[in-house]
Amino acid sequence: MDLAFLSEFFDAVSTLFDALDFFSGSAEAAGSSEAAA
Repeated sequence: MDLAFLSEFFDAVSTLFDALDFFSGSAEAAGSSEAAA
C-alpha cells in the first residue's frame, strides 16, 4: 500500500466533506455569521 497516496486521498476526502458541510450550512442558515466561518 502506498501511504503517501492514502494520505493524499484522505486529505481530499476531508476537504470534500468540509466543502459539503459548508454549502449545506450556508443553505440552512443563509446570512448567518457561522456559515461564513
